[in-house]
Amino acid sequence: MLASALLAVAAVVVDGPDALPIPDLAEAVAIGYLGVLVTAGAFIAWYGGVARIGVERAGLFAGLIPLGALFATLLVGTGTVTPLRLLGAAVVGAGVVLGLATDRVGAMRFPASRRR
Repeated sequence: MLASALLAVAAVVVDGPDALPIPDLAEAVAIGYLGVLVTAGAFIAWYGGVARIGVERAGLFAGLIPLGALFATLLVGTGTVTPLRLLGAAVVGAGVVLGLATDRVGAMRFPASRRR
């Protein structure tokens, strides 16, 4: 939150009052929808998933972010999809699948001399 405030001040210093335009009604509704409903939905989904499948497996789903970004790029048409990006998304997807296929995440083990 502190970083957001500092960046807002820096934006006003660099770009003047045009850095923080007042949103119109449609933009305000979109900001409210994304800020409240989508965020609340994401938290409910995340904690529900953690409760159902455990923190180790739920954490793997953060690896789906590059796949979602690639899909959004295709859907919106704001970027280009290159073979390298497809390969990167496939590697990430394979890592998530591999992580979900394992039965148990190995526990970190310390030598007896380090336990206290």
